Amino acid sequence: MEFRNKLFFWRRRAEMAAAVDEEYAFHIAERADELAGEGLTRAEAERRARLEFGPVARITEEAREAWRFGWLEDLAADLRYGARALRREPGFLVSAVLSLALGIGVNTAIFSLTMEILTSRPSAREPESIVLARLGGSSHLPLADLQ
Repeated sequence: MEFRNKLFFWRRRAEMAAAVDEEYAFHIAERADELAGEGLTRAEAERRARLEFGPVARITEEAREAWRFGWLEDLAADLRYGARALRREPGFLVSAVLSLALGIGVNTAIFSLTMEILTSRPSAREPESIVLARLGGSSHLPLADLQ
């Protein structure tokens, strides 16, 4: 139910913000009427009502915070900021893309070679007849240790 309400708010943010402002104005007017009925001037009653309820920005922000997808909206804002920063510096964009491509390529190659060496069967006509495998240097491992 909470997810549905947040989704509803996300799709109608402007309407919900206007509704919060309208609700705030209604409560200020009602409280100002009560205070004016107690003998205060209208201007003083409205000033006191606003002081009692607090700033409209805080109330609007609290209402918005209660109904938003915080982490998702923050992630989207961070991605937009990152994209703008990369557009401003094309040289940095090229170096970042090349660094990522090189890093991913090297990791993939090392992983593929490691998996091939450590987990695959030797490519020989009769792999069962291999007794000793030399992996480089002076190391000698029996085939059973490789599998």
